Amino acid sequence: MDRKKTLPLAILYSCKHFVVVNKPYAVNSQPQAPKQLARNAGSRKGQQHNRLSGNSAAPGVTITELFRSQYPDYYSPTPRNPSIFPTPVHRLDYEVTGAMILATSVHAAKYFPKNFKLGGANGWPIKKTYLALVDPHEDRSVLLRPERAKDLYSLRLDSESPMSGIISTVQHTSTGALTSATSFRVLGRLPSGEMLLQLEPITGRKHQIRVHCAKVLQAPVVGDRSYGYVGARGYRSRQMALHSWRLDLKPGNDWVSVVAPVPAAATVGNGVWVGIADPATGLLLPEWRKTIGPSSAS
Repeated sequence: MDRKKTLPLAILYSCKHFVVVNKPYAVNSQPQAPKQLARNAGSRKGQQHNRLSGNSAAPGVTITELFRSQYPDYYSPTPRNPSIFPTPVHRLDYEVTGAMILATSVHAAKYFPKNFKLGGANGWPIKKTYLALVDPHEDRSVLLRPERAKDLYSLRLDSESPMSGIISTVQHTSTGALTSATSFRVLGRLPSGEMLLQLEPITGRKHQIRVHCAKVLQAPVVGDRSYGYVGARGYRSRQMALHSWRLDLKPGNDWVSVVAPVPAAATVGNGVWVGIADPATGLLLPEWRKTIGPSSAS
């Protein structure tokens, strides 16, 4: 069975410059380098990767392969100028689901990355909002810098009181110091102790949200065994509860907001989003949805 034709890939928004798709679990954002493919093929993790992808010869399909298989009309032999073949302008980790942009014009391919690089009002501004279900270490407290506050203070993420703040870390490299920052807000807590977070990356470092949850908040994302998750939720399905939930985009004079439903398969059975997202629609259940404030971009 050809996985590229059977794996659901919904278009959430489209215009002449770009499309926003709902990336499924176990799909690569970009092709892996030959050396990485060879290394994965011989490793235990790589073999597990192959089993999850349903492909014994290569570790998973890419988002562009999936899109081309299901939406061939975007690949006309003579695309209208300035159209281009759909190309990702950013990436989501293999295990992460949700809203992802594919450029279909040279303008989008130029101006979205320009904003990623320079930020602010440069290029076409993008604001990303993620949802993550995390598993706090109840025996550890963390240092938090609340929004609009200068000083750090210590408390436990498993506190019953509402919490929000800015996570900021510095990584020293051979080329200098790299700062990474993520805004977070606690939306709610499950009876089992897991917590639902809303996260907005301010910078764009590799695995930034996963690292900030696990290393700073001491609360790894559910299913993220690479960063210390050891719980049972979603274990058999091997899903990760990190979802690119909303993109706020400004490709012109007006902001566009695109919301990505949680994958249906993750809302039933052993799924990581059971009890949080509606199995029928993939949208957050009302008691969770009402806790998320309006986007500051709108």
